[in-house]
Amino acid sequence: ADPGGSAEHLEVRVAIVHAREFHSWPDEPVVPPELRGLNPIATSIRVASAPAGVEVEEIEWPEPVTVTVRYTSEPLELLSFVDTTVARLRVRLPEHLVDAPGGAGPVDVVPLELQVQFQSCDEEYCYPPRRETLSVPLALDP
Repeated sequence: ADPGGSAEHLEVRVAIVHAREFHSWPDEPVVPPELRGLNPIATSIRVASAPAGVEVEEIEWPEPVTVTVRYTSEPLELLSFVDTTVARLRVRLPEHLVDAPGGAGPVDVVPLELQVQFQSCDEEYCYPPRRETLSVPLALDP
């Protein structure tokens, strides 16, 4: 909780699981000079819908790793997300949700919808970007 008691924070983890031999552009793509003009689609997560005051304050991405691709006549190295990539989101819940009256009643669920965008690639091609919407029910224990 914040020192002033005005909000609660929690961590939501989003895992992107890449099929074998596939990777995706990281949250901050680095395009090598040999691919000048390429407009990669960064992996991103944004709030699609949430109750008022619920927000993602920060996203901690893992470090991308080096993969070898054959997008030109010579192999190139790119920084990419591979295997299972887990992003950690710091989500802020406002006071009116955390301190809502209700006594020891049932657990309240706060709906959070996240939109994840990514562009999958293999060693020869990058495919059209995809957007997936994730429903994340946040349970508040009264």
